[in-house]
Amino acid sequence: MRIVRVTAQNVWRLGQLERTPDPPTWVDEAEEFLLGGRAIWHLRRAGTTILAADDGAFIGAGVAYNDPIYQQTSRLGALCVDHRARGRGVGRLLFDALLVEALRAQMYAIWLVHPQNSPMLNLSRSHHLLGDQAVSEGGYVQFFAERT
Repeated sequence: MRIVRVTAQNVWRLGQLERTPDPPTWVDEAEEFLLGGRAIWHLRRAGTTILAADDGAFIGAGVAYNDPIYQQTSRLGALCVDHRARGRGVGRLLFDALLVEALRAQMYAIWLVHPQNSPMLNLSRSHHLLGDQAVSEGGYVQFFAERT
């Protein structure tokens, strides 16, 4: 498995990811964020969009962008793994790469996780770069990491 950075030349590859059949709302939101064109908008805002590739197929994607309000902060906008590739460490690989890239670009990284998204909550809580967490408006759990 490897990570590929999305550029203006290969952004069409996001369309190769297969959407989850009958997903919970939070999965649908992440997939819409990535596959519905907002990832391209973030690319133009000094953001990073990455893909996970395995045997030439794209099986996951993630987006981070510079927060327009909070200076020196990257916001992890979405992380999505093809439903057929879940449980194989793809999410951790994407998350690690995205967080490292976000903290390379900025001093802080923040992200929100839906309270019913157990895999992402567990991944976020287990990460060695985690600084803090709090419940934000709307019931989402907000996580925070700081460059060391």
